[in-house]
Amino acid sequence: MKRFWWVPALMCAVAVWVAVWAGLDADTGLRSWWRLQSDLAGAERRIAALKSEVAALEAEALALVDEGFALEKAIREDLEYARSGETVVRLPRVQEKDIVGSLPGVPSSAVQGLLP
Repeated sequence: MKRFWWVPALMCAVAVWVAVWAGLDADTGLRSWWRLQSDLAGAERRIAALKSEVAALEAEALALVDEGFALEKAIREDLEYARSGETVVRLPRVQEKDIVGSLPGVPSSAVQGLLP
């Protein structure tokens, strides 16, 4: 038995080498598994955001069916329609960066949060 003392040591070395190879292999190793876990977490976050967006849209659709005012509001805002005889005044959208640069002496912190 003393002649084959190296067989268990060789088997252990091969097992360690296979484990290291499997851990470092880019296609099938741990890095691939970690990347897939990260992709899965990102997909789950997107699914949760889309579910909340769908719920909000369903609530808005229900409001449009139930309330006449909500339907009129949607038509006016989204389609930019007006009743006959009404005068529509359109103001240009203002960006925060435009205001900060055009107001000398006013700190930018005073303007932040005032605009959508």
